[in-house]
Amino acid sequence: MGEVKHGWVDALTVGVRVSSLAALAALVAEFGFHLDPRSLELLHRVELAVTALLAIATIARVSTASDRRRYFVEHRLECVLVALFLLGVGASVALGGPVLGYRWSLLAAQVYLVVVGALGLARANEHLLQRHFRPELALVGSFVLLIALGTALLLLPAMRADGARAWRWSDALFTATSAVCVTGLSVRDVALDLSFRGQALLLALIQLGGLGLVALAATVSVFQRRSLRLEEAGALQALLGVDDLGSLRRFLKYMLAITLAAEVVGTALLLQASAPAHHFEGGQLWWAVFHSVSAFCNAGFGLHSDSLVGRMHDPYVLTVIAGLIIVGGLGYPVWTDLLRYRLGSMPMLRRAAWRIVHELGGARTRLALHTKLTLWTVGVLLVGGTLVFWLSERVGALAGLGAVDQWTNSFFQAVTARTAGFNSLDLTVLAMPTLVAMMVLMAIGASPLSTGGGIKTSAVAIVFHMLRAMVKNREQVDAFGRSVPRGIVNAAVSVVVLYVIAMLALTTALVATQDGLDFGKALFETISALSTVGLSLGVTAQVDDVGRVILCLTMLIGRVGPLALLWSLFSRGPTARYEYPSEKLVVA
Repeated sequence: MGEVKHGWVDALTVGVRVSSLAALAALVAEFGFHLDPRSLELLHRVELAVTALLAIATIARVSTASDRRRYFVEHRLECVLVALFLLGVGASVALGGPVLGYRWSLLAAQVYLVVVGALGLARANEHLLQRHFRPELALVGSFVLLIALGTALLLLPAMRADGARAWRWSDALFTATSAVCVTGLSVRDVALDLSFRGQALLLALIQLGGLGLVALAATVSVFQRRSLRLEEAGALQALLGVDDLGSLRRFLKYMLAITLAAEVVGTALLLQASAPAHHFEGGQLWWAVFHSVSAFCNAGFGLHSDSLVGRMHDPYVLTVIAGLIIVGGLGYPVWTDLLRYRLGSMPMLRRAAWRIVHELGGARTRLALHTKLTLWTVGVLLVGGTLVFWLSERVGALAGLGAVDQWTNSFFQAVTARTAGFNSLDLTVLAMPTLVAMMVLMAIGASPLSTGGGIKTSAVAIVFHMLRAMVKNREQVDAFGRSVPRGIVNAAVSVVVLYVIAMLALTTALVATQDGLDFGKALFETISALSTVGLSLGVTAQVDDVGRVILCLTMLIGRVGPLALLWSLFSRGPTARYEYPSEKLVVA
């Protein structure tokens, strides 16, 4: 495998890993505190020294590798970063401008530190898998770790905007949890209370939380090695829900490719919109990037204090953001299946479809059952939600809008209620039927292996077909000419039941700890947090620290999933090989 066996090269590698910790601390200090020029210069030297050490170690490994071409392939990410660093140094020497070279080197050092952190998480994840930790426990642990890290970073002074009051621990904890769980609920105005650095940190937490920290770590691990051991691949298969172990690496690659493509296209489309009414430190480009990533990840965070209420008369922006929400909420298995089927006939997608067909095992002559259930359920929810919202609010919140704006905002609210959290209308003036419909949409949520939360569309669809089979007095649950395995039906019912139990328990806890809180508003807020939606009737901004902790726990349960959380706490045990005698019961 072209591995290096020279002791001095191994010593260089160890030196890079050790020094990267100091460089990471320097990076946090530089961007988290307001430092004087002398301290900044010292930190820059540390970052450049670590990057130079990385370049030396990489060159040494390449020169001593038995198969250099294979080494390049297996460590291409590291080689590219080193090449960028050396290119920056060479450009600074050629142009005679130390400032240019310094900036290039600093950029290379920052990128390197991010990669080193990802590699460290990947190695930690591999260590956990080797010790036979349950995948669900690793998933819960990764979100808790990321929330703790985000909380600590948000408390740094440089993350606050000029003139903003200091962040309390509960402010940072709640904001970090909401970002990592891609919810969008907030107790502080991120548009006014966070600096550009703080907003960038928030967006990074949203991106990591949307994709899943374990999935990202596994991706880096897989990309850095030719293959995984059987027990590692099996654990990742259970964690990500991939049926074929051989397609695990390719699935992770396309997951990142789809994410990047959607967010880049979304940014380009939003750049064509009218300029934001408020000035942002990063300009319109930053506004477009932030909202594109937040929308695709179904996070609901925005750079406006009123979310998108100021854009209620802008059908273009609302349509683009709604499209990003839908794309992110459909789930990666649906998109890979569509590319292997009909979308491959589109010229612009033909090459991408050919690669997917070639790498994932052939073209499909029909869509998978999961894809059909997801598309039908999403279509029914969007059409039904739009009609209900328009019928209920045409003489209410929509009364002052034109026909196009009425239907655009109705469609947008039907889309965003399914785990996104943006709002283009004031929710506090909505009628009760509208709020009930929104709670139903929030509870159902997005699709499996997507960036959204909720019960999930496939689980709701399976329960619907189970009820249909019961009405028809059929033991086998079927849909679209295919039978659904009994284990899948049991899992779907379990998810629905556990969701309802968690919803009632957490709502009760919220009402019991918050004086004067209306049960209806508490229920709306709990469903919004449990389904990682982010829509609020104003309860989040009013609760005390105990209420914030309850909502944080609610968001974490919703992001991980009640069933996965239960399995992480209790072992499922071996499959039972016996059966008790049956006896009839009266149930209705």
